Amino acid sequence: MNRKYYGKYLENVKRPNGDTFVRKTDNTPIEFDNLIYDIHKSNFFGAMPNDWIYEIIKEAFEYMEGIDIDEDTDVSDMNIESDIYDIDLYEWMKNNGYAQDYCDEYQDEFHVDGQVKQLVRGGQWLAKKKIYEEVLEFIREEETENERRYEGE
Repeated sequence: MNRKYYGKYLENVKRPNGDTFVRKTDNTPIEFDNLIYDIHKSNFFGAMPNDWIYEIIKEAFEYMEGIDIDEDTDVSDMNIESDIYDIDLYEWMKNNGYAQDYCDEYQDEFHVDGQVKQLVRGGQWLAKKKIYEEVLEFIREEETENERRYEGE
């Protein structure tokens, strides 16, 4: 099956201060815009466009471009990792209002009573996992729609 690569609609750009961020290109399809909006709204409490969320959406598309996706594909089987460096984890925690909620959810779901670093790492992993799940569902829906179109021709 010829999977449309939506990751090409995200690009890395430099800010005047030299920081790099991910943004949508000018020619994004409406269904892709809707996905990004839905991820922000549904999983991140309606957060304004967020650099980290865009970065992980791009990462998820790039990861999934290289694997076969069928009805048995599960995000749990994917190699999703939180940041390696503590400073990056703490920056994520500090700069994202939703981060505490994900750390709390991780603690509740996995019954973890550990160091703050462990909770932040787990919270970030859980937030990434939610984005990967949304991207996987989007790809499945797009492939199903493409199959319907192909069969109709």
